[in-house]
Amino acid sequence: MSYNTPNYTEQGGEKTVIGGTLEFGPDAEIKNFPNIALSVEQLTGSSFTTAEVGAKVNELLQSLVDSGVMAPEE
Repeated sequence: MSYNTPNYTEQGGEKTVIGGTLEFGPDAEIKNFPNIALSVEQLTGSSFTTAEVGAKVNELLQSLVDSGVMAPEE
C-alpha cells in the first residue's frame, strides 16, 4: 500500500512542495517573505510593456487581498 500526499518536504529539507492547501491560523506569522519590489523590478527588466507590468502588479495585489494577506482598499 502506498500513500501520496500533495504537501511534502523533499529529503534534505531544501524544498517543500505545496500541492494542496496551505492554511495559516489566526496567530500565524510569515517571516522573511521575498521582497515584492524585486519581482516588479524583474518584470520591468524584461520585454513587458508598462501596461502589462501594471496588470501583473494589480493581479498580485488582488491575490494578496483575496488570500487575506492584505486588506481591501476602501
